[in-house]
Amino acid sequence: MRPLHLLLVPFLSLYGCASTKPLPVPAKIDPPLVALVTKCAEPRDMPEGATTQDLALWTFAWMGAYGCERSKRQALIESWPR
Repeated sequence: MRPLHLLLVPFLSLYGCASTKPLPVPAKIDPPLVALVTKCAEPRDMPEGATTQDLALWTFAWMGAYGCERSKRQALIESWPR
């Protein structure tokens, strides 16, 4: 292969990427449902004299809040128009 052809390879690959048409954009994007953008309920702070049982309940409450936010995020992604 000649050196001139080696110089054309990067140029042609960049030109090919730049000449592709962009994906079509939907005409109107509806706002997401209110239930998908509001925050989930967060557990209260732990009291000063908390026991191990309080810590376990508080941990499970935070895990539930995380699950709520995660499911809402997934639903928001799935509801976005393609």
